[in-house]
Amino acid sequence: ISNKLVIRLHPLVREFAEVTTADERQRFLDALFGVAAADGAATFEEIEQIRLVALGLKLSHGEFIEAKMRLPRERRQG
Repeated sequence: ISNKLVIRLHPLVREFAEVTTADERQRFLDALFGVAAADGAATFEEIEQIRLVALGLKLSHGEFIEAKMRLPRERRQG
């Protein structure tokens, strides 16, 4: 058994989506990409997790791609 804190994202993301505007959710996605790239570059796995969060936030695939493209290419692997 691990001592790691396990957080179930689905309930958190669903609640966040209900209490925020579309603009706030989009800015949150930008922040997630920034955090993912803080160590140099966002990995494919991190980008996939952000994609799942975007779905939970009721953002379109296009909105996800737009946020991803705002992160410079050299700072993302996927």
